[in-house]
Amino acid sequence: MNMHVSRMAPVRVPVVPIPEAARLLITRHPVTSFPVTKLDRSDMEHAWQGMKRFEEEVPPEEQLRYAIEAYRLGSGEKRGLNSDGIVRRNVTDRKVYLHWRPDTTTLLWVMRRIRLNHWQHEWFQACERIHSACLGAYRELVVEMDKIRPEYRLLDRLEAATHHGIHVLRVLYYPPRSGELADKHVDWSPFTLHAGESKHGLYGIESGNKVYYDTPEHPNVLSFAGEQLAKITSNDIPALYHGVEDMTDGSEPRWAIVFFGKMVHFEDLY
Repeated sequence: MNMHVSRMAPVRVPVVPIPEAARLLITRHPVTSFPVTKLDRSDMEHAWQGMKRFEEEVPPEEQLRYAIEAYRLGSGEKRGLNSDGIVRRNVTDRKVYLHWRPDTTTLLWVMRRIRLNHWQHEWFQACERIHSACLGAYRELVVEMDKIRPEYRLLDRLEAATHHGIHVLRVLYYPPRSGELADKHVDWSPFTLHAGESKHGLYGIESGNKVYYDTPEHPNVLSFAGEQLAKITSNDIPALYHGVEDMTDGSEPRWAIVFFGKMVHFEDLY
């Protein structure tokens, strides 16, 4: 797709059915968009408002207790040690985010003796429903990709990741700041589903050019490949370098909701 873009003119990625999105990804299309029909708008709002309320109501010293590290078999990240719970980054890419996985509530209790209060429990329930909706669509996408390139064994890898509970939903909050909010990088996860954001600002590097992507209309998501998928496919499906810029001249915070679809890289287990 040949489009001229500028910082003021984000590209609206065409929304296609999941089978077509699979074909586009297999043929090295950098970014696709498809509907996640079970994604509920009120859950998205609840997830963001929960992150905001956590920032406003939980004392800073107590917030630190919500950060946990858990070993994730086959995740390939930091030899399996992953940041979970609520994580704060203050040095580069300053932000706060919730990493929600199916065992997050249990780990907060076992590792930190934190029992969620009523509003936190409802917040996590909304995250669970978003996670489930995105995982379902991610699985549909992978099933279609396996039909085209079965030698990659993508569905087997996804099912192993599901068994080990390593798919993750990230609810992000960026404090008001102008300029670059997230430096250019590739995600490790095989797939990223960019499910929602307060304002456009996500960009990718396509053919050496910076391309800004318009915020997809609900319930559509943006999807692109990460480093692990490039590794599995010997770079037949390359990872997308991408970042985030502020579009408000530093006057507003930014929130985003992202699902990282995982796969077990069997080759690393032996």
